[in-house]
Amino acid sequence: MTNIQISLPESMKVFVEEQVAKGGYSSASEYLQELIFQDQQRKSQEGKCAQLMAKLHTHRVN
Repeated sequence: MTNIQISLPESMKVFVEEQVAKGGYSSASEYLQELIFQDQQRKSQEGKCAQLMAKLHTHRVN
């Protein structure tokens, strides 16, 4: 695994720490990995939906 350094405002740092403490995550890194994974999944689904909508639109026009 590779590392990345990020800067957060204090309020966001506290929020992440709270999520780790009560969310069953072993670290801030694990919490952020989960958020990124969820975002990747959501964007993948959005892309698939857009492709389906384009196909439906094409079939309606023809």
